[in-house]
Amino acid sequence: MTPAPSPASAPVPSRARAADRSELEAEYLRLVRDDLPALAGAGGWVVRDDHCFGRILLDHAVGRCWYEVLDRRRVAFRQLEDDQLRAALVLARRIAAEGDSLLRRLDAQSRQWRGKPRRRGALDIRGQPPVRAGTSAEAAGGRAIPPATGSHVVLDSADSEAYASLRNRPMPRAERYAMGKALRQQVPRSSLADWFPPGDRRDPVVQLAEAHEGRVPELVAIRVGRMVGSPYGFLRGAAALMAEDVAGLPSTGVMPVICGDAHVGNVGF
Repeated sequence: MTPAPSPASAPVPSRARAADRSELEAEYLRLVRDDLPALAGAGGWVVRDDHCFGRILLDHAVGRCWYEVLDRRRVAFRQLEDDQLRAALVLARRIAAEGDSLLRRLDAQSRQWRGKPRRRGALDIRGQPPVRAGTSAEAAGGRAIPPATGSHVVLDSADSEAYASLRNRPMPRAERYAMGKALRQQVPRSSLADWFPPGDRRDPVVQLAEAHEGRVPELVAIRVGRMVGSPYGFLRGAAALMAEDVAGLPSTGVMPVICGDAHVGNVGF
């Protein structure tokens, strides 16, 4: 006799899935058509029309200009996967809660995906007025702006404010999960599959020589000897090269904490 499936593993009835989807779509329409335009009109936000809110939410749900992914001849939000639609709702709720400062950054990214210029007064992903790449730190008000490489994308979508203090209530787990799925839509793993050296990449030998400055000379010779022994040995000793190369790859904006193991072999003994 085949045992009955447990509640956790039992399939969700199609009617229940359809009802859940209908609720998601109804909330999406309410936020886009009514709630967000009303808040924008009262607060003087940079975007006020319902179709503009739809553009921004759809773009960020799919990670690019939405009609590059979805069929323009059909209702766009109804073509989203359930996870994408939930992510769009999470973003819409954040816009309603955080207001114009977040909306300006999302709108700027949406316009960039379309090849359109920023609106006057638009903020960059740090919430500050944009500064042209390569501008000196003094001219940028103390912010050092590196030259643009055209390859590095960092998204300002992570829920960092909630973890700045134990007094702040974190975002619910379901919403954090949806946000993570949305970030993965914008920076898919496939975007990290290939790497090509940029034209302005510094000589790796020069970088290694700089890394040896200040080290005990006798130990530098041992280190280099181990590095030439095998590709693995080279990679193990060339962390600085890897860090500089990886720094130009797309990033979700989620900042992890990475702690090295502090055994004596890692500090030169």
